[in-house]
Amino acid sequence: MLVDVIELRQGNQARDPAAVRATVPVRGQVSIYRLLSHQHMERAPVHADIRPMVLETLYAARIEYWRGLNIVLAGRQRQQIPGRKRAEAVFEQRWWLRLVLDPSEPPIAPVNRRRQRTVHQASGGLMAVDKS
Repeated sequence: MLVDVIELRQGNQARDPAAVRATVPVRGQVSIYRLLSHQHMERAPVHADIRPMVLETLYAARIEYWRGLNIVLAGRQRQQIPGRKRAEAVFEQRWWLRLVLDPSEPPIAPVNRRRQRTVHQASGGLMAVDKS
């Protein structure tokens, strides 16, 4: 699936909601898959990747929320430890995915998408329709 992705956590803390809404998302193909090498497939861990590889893999991924074009995936992700070279830790992470219906539209920050929708409604629907 072609999606726009915003990370909702940084390190071990949730990002500020205003900063999340102002973030321009990363666009890529999301793949959600089970590890085939696991002996018991019903308990095999589920992982999620974004291609091109712009974010670290999300391990033990699960869908926390799905409404319309918006999905929140949660799991664990390796991240660099600030201030330490070549040091990584595994933290809880959440990705906000927005399904892309029109690939010709560039990724847009959620706060700007809301402004576009408001302008469209104020103009009496004479502007191009926002598909959110």
